[in-house]
Amino acid sequence: MSSPGLAVGVPLAVSALLSLLGARACAGGRISRRTAERVPLGGMTCWCALTAGLLAVGSALPGNVALGLVALGTAFVLVGNVAERLSLSAGRLLRWACALASGPALVGCGLAIGVQVRLGGQTVDLGSSAAVLSALWMSAVTLLILLANRGEGLVSGVGTLSGLALLAAGLLVADASEAASAARHLCLILVGGLAPYTLAALVVPEFRFGGGASLAVGAWLAAVTVLGALKGPGFVFLVIPLVVLGAPVAGTLLAYAAGRARGARGIRPDREWPSFLELFVRRGMNPPRAVAFLLCWHAYLCSAGLTVAWLRHLPPWVQALLAAAVALAGLFLFYVGFQVVCGGKRELAPHVGGRDRVCILGVWVDRLDVPTTLSRIERFIAEGGPHLIVTLDAGGVLRAREDEEFGRIVADAALVTPDGAGVVLAARLLDEPFHHRVSGCDLVYHICEMAAAKGFSVFLFGAKPGVADEAAARLATRYPGLRVAGTAHGYFDRAKEDELVTSIAAARPHVLFVAMGLPAQEKWIARHAEKLGVPVCIGVGGSFDVIAGHVQRAPEWVRRCWGEFLWRIGHDPKRVGRLLAIARFFWQFLLEAPAALRKRRLHGS
Repeated sequence: MSSPGLAVGVPLAVSALLSLLGARACAGGRISRRTAERVPLGGMTCWCALTAGLLAVGSALPGNVALGLVALGTAFVLVGNVAERLSLSAGRLLRWACALASGPALVGCGLAIGVQVRLGGQTVDLGSSAAVLSALWMSAVTLLILLANRGEGLVSGVGTLSGLALLAAGLLVADASEAASAARHLCLILVGGLAPYTLAALVVPEFRFGGGASLAVGAWLAAVTVLGALKGPGFVFLVIPLVVLGAPVAGTLLAYAAGRARGARGIRPDREWPSFLELFVRRGMNPPRAVAFLLCWHAYLCSAGLTVAWLRHLPPWVQALLAAAVALAGLFLFYVGFQVVCGGKRELAPHVGGRDRVCILGVWVDRLDVPTTLSRIERFIAEGGPHLIVTLDAGGVLRAREDEEFGRIVADAALVTPDGAGVVLAARLLDEPFHHRVSGCDLVYHICEMAAAKGFSVFLFGAKPGVADEAAARLATRYPGLRVAGTAHGYFDRAKEDELVTSIAAARPHVLFVAMGLPAQEKWIARHAEKLGVPVCIGVGGSFDVIAGHVQRAPEWVRRCWGEFLWRIGHDPKRVGRLLAIARFFWQFLLEAPAALRKRRLHGS
C-alpha cells in the first residue's frame, strides 16, 4: 500500500473498529453512565486512530513533527482526562493553558511559517517574527477548536471537513515540496481517524469526545495550516480562516452572545457559560441535529474556501475582498438557516388581550393558527356586520406600504393572515415566528368544512365565467351539506355593479369569497362592505382556479419546502415578474430589519 493509502487506511480502520465497539458499549449499557460522563472514550478512540496513522507514515513528515504531534496529543488527552476530575474553573483553566502552550510547543518541534512567504507573486520576508507569528496562530486555532467543543461530534466533524478541504486546497496548489506532501498526509490521517467517530457520536451522544481530544485536534489542524503555508502561495492565508475557523468561531460567538443576553460579562473560566446548543434545544431541536446543522454550515464554508483557492490567480486584493464577502455571506446564511430550521418551532407565549400580531415592514399581520382563525371567523359570523379578512404575501406587504388606500384597508381589517413564504420567513428572521402559513386557498377549504358542519352558507364571486360555478360544485361534493348561497364571475358590467352587490346581499351568505386578485378584491369589498352586509368577506386571489382544477397546485412536499411560488412560475412563466416583488421585499426587509430588532429590544418586547 502506498504512503497516502496507509495515511488514510490505517486510522480509518482503527477508528471504525474502536468507534463501533465504543458506541455499542455506551448504547447497550455495558459502560455505566457515570463512567461515560467522566471518561471521554470517543476522544481516546480518535487519538488511538490518529496515533496509529502517524506511526504508519511518520517517515513522510519532516523533522520531529510526527514525534512532536504524538507526544503533544498524548499529553493533551491525558491532561484532558485529569481536567474532567477537577472543578469547573480549575479544569477549564488547565485546558486553556494547554491550548496557549500548543503553539510554542509545535514551533519547538520544527513547525514555523517560512521566513519568506509568497503573497500574490511577491516574496515577503517575515524575518525573526516568523516563529512568533506561527506560535500565536497555532495557539489561537487550538483554543478556538477547544471552545467549540460544545456538542458531541462537532469538533471531530469540523476536523473531518476541514481536513478534506485543506487536502483539496493543497491539491489545487500542486506543490511538490516536502512540507506540502506532509500536510496532505496529515489531512488524510485526520479524515480517516475522525470520520467514523463523528458518525457514531451523532447516533450515540454518550460516546464523548472530551476537551483533551479537542486540544489534540486543534493542534493538528494548526500544524496542517502551517505546513501548508511553508511553501505554498499566499492565498492559503485567505482560505484557512474560512475553512478551519468557521464553525468554531460561530459556536463561540453564539455562546458569548447568549451569555451577554443573560447579563454575563463574557466567557470566563470560573463560570458555566451558555452553549449554542441551548439556542437549538429551546427551539425544539435535539443536540445531535444541532451539531449536524452546524456541520452543514461548516461544509458551506469549506466549499466557499475552496472556491477562493480555485480563484488563486486573481490579484491579492480581489482574493481578500472575495474571502470577506464569502465570510459575511456565510454568517448571513447561518442566521437565515437557523431561523428557517428553528424559527417556527419556538414555543410562543400565550397572548392575553387584544390581537397577537407581527409588524412586517410596518404592516401588521396576525399570528394565529388555523383552528384559532376558524374560531375567530365563527365569532365574526355570530356578531354579524362586515368583517374583512386579508391574506397577505410579500407583494401585498409592499403594496400596502405604497398604496395608501390599500394600506388603510389592511390596517382596518379584522384579520390579516400570512399568505406566503416570504412573510413567514421575515417573521422568523425577526424572531417573531408565525405558527405557520395560512394561505387563501387553504382557508377556503377550512372555512367550507366548518360551514358544512355548522350550517353556514358561502358565496363565490370572481374569476372567469364558469370557474366559480365549477369551484362551488367541487366544494359541495367535497363537503356534503355545504350551503352555496350563490356564485358570480368577476367579468361583470361595471354599470350593473350595484345590481350585483344587491343580489349578493339578497342571498344573505355568511361568508363571501372574492377572487379578483390583490388589491382589487380588498378594495371592492371595502367599497361595498356596508351594502353587502355579509359577516365575513375574504379575498382569495386565484383560489377558484385551483379548486376548479384549472390550475394545478404544488404537491404537499413542495409547499412544505416553501417552493410553491417557484412551482407556479414553472407552470406559468408569465408570473416570473413577481420575483422582482419578492426581491424588493427582502431588500427592503434587510434595510429595515436591524432597526426593528433594536426598537423591539429597547422596548423589551
